Amino acid sequence: TSGILITGQMTLNEVEELTGISTAEILKSLGLPANTSKKEALGRLRRRYGFTLQELRDVVAALVKKY
Repeated sequence: TSGILITGQMTLNEVEELTGISTAEILKSLGLPANTSKKEALGRLRRRYGFTLQELRDVVAALVKKY
């Protein structure tokens, strides 16, 4: 994602701060509920909702290119 490191210890809020992409946009692109916690670690969210960190990275990269 253009040099942005996204890890399982990060939160959606931190990804939003780093990229400028809203958490709502990321959740929508991943197909996750809008009320998903933005302060919970991505690793926990990954296990709960069944997405991979690579899928998240790909979504963020696509959204960064879009904007």
